[in-house]
Parts: sequence; structure tokens; C-alpha cells
Amino acid sequence: MTFELTDAVVVVIGANGRLGEEFVAQCMARGARKVHAGARRHRRWERPGVEFLGVDVLDAHSIRSAAEQVPDATLVINCAGLTRPRDPLLSVSMKDVRLLFETYVFGVIELAQAFAPVLARNGGGAVLTIVSTLAWSHTGGAYSAAKAAVWAASDAMRLELAHQGTLVTSLVLGTQYGRGASQTHRPREVVRRALDGLAHGDLEVLSDPESRERKAELSATVSDQYPQLQWIQRSP
Repeated sequence: MTFELTDAVVVVIGANGRLGEEFVAQCMARGARKVHAGARRHRRWERPGVEFLGVDVLDAHSIRSAAEQVPDATLVINCAGLTRPRDPLLSVSMKDVRLLFETYVFGVIELAQAFAPVLARNGGGAVLTIVSTLAWSHTGGAYSAAKAAVWAASDAMRLELAHQGTLVTSLVLGTQYGRGASQTHRPREVVRRALDGLAHGDLEVLSDPESRERKAELSATVSDQYPQLQWIQRSP
């Protein structure tokens, strides 16, 4: 399956963030008919073809309402996120752990549940989810746990939506994303790679050298992935 942006109707969740803004801009530049820029805080978009969509990934009613408001959607991109430190899993409050999972996991699933029938009626379409290399290298504490869960959820969604012709693509970001270390890590380049991936029918887009390296390491043993644990296997 491939996805063509020409004449597409796109929903970008988290459109007020840097990544979301870039998705809005590049989807329009590639010929989308309309982009619904979803966010909690209202924003007036001056660009023709872009319209604000009120939606909160922490509110199931808000998600269902958004799906009802865009019955012609063909692509759903979820960039919603939190600006939070990588708190250690065993010292962060459970309230914060739940917030991470509500945002990165349950919100993603609820969006897919709400929009899947819409996409099916419109020929299948596509869903783009955001994953992190910290889903594979669990040094990010509670954040890593949440991102590992959304990686798994994306796989499950991909299998369950294949019958209706919906492409589910995961965009994997390295830990240097957005820090301006190089062109590779900037939102413009990351979004370009993601939309190229949709056009090619890619199921996973590894956005930078770090994400490709981390993916290649998944077959390594646990102690090889985490050298700090090698003392456990030492002989007496």
C-alpha cells in the first residue's frame, strides 16, 4: 500500500508544535486538499486550506467529536506529546506515568478507533504514528515504557487495519531530534522523510542514523544492549 497526498484530507493532531506545524506545511505543499490542524488551544491559521480542529488526546469525547467533524479524512497524523524530563520509572509519580501513557498510548489507540471507520469509508487512507528510539533503548524511564507500548500498539493497528487497505506507518525519531545538531534532526527533514515514506508505502520510517543503528541492535542480547548490566553475568 502507498499513500498519495494529492487531494488528500489530512488531520494533524498536535499541530501547534514544531513537528505538527511542519506536517501541516508540507502536506499542503504536496497537494493536500485540506488540512485539519488539531490541537487543544485554538489557533487561527492564515494559510488557505488549513482549518483549526479542536481535539484533546486525553479526552475520548473530544476524539470522537473530531472524527465526526472530518468525515472525509484520508490521513491521520498524531504528533501530540508532552514536554517532560525522562523520569526514572520507579521514582516518578504514578500520576505522571498515567499521563504519559494516556498521551502516547491510549490517545493513539482512541484516535485509531475513532478514525478507522472514517478511513475505511474513504478508501483506506493512512495513519502515521510517532515512535522514539527510546522505545528500543530503555534509558528514558517512564517515557521509554510509554514509547515501547505505542510501538507495539502501532504494530497491532497495522495488522488489524490491513484488511481495509489502511497504511499504518511509524515514524521513529532519534534522541537528537529537534536539537539542531544537524540538518538530519530538524523537523523539516524529518517530516520530508516521513511523507516520502508514506508515498512509498513504508511501514516504518527510520528518520536518522541513530534510529537505524538502534533498530539494528534489537537482535543483541540484553547485556550487550545495556553494558551496565554485564556485572550480573560475571562468574563468582
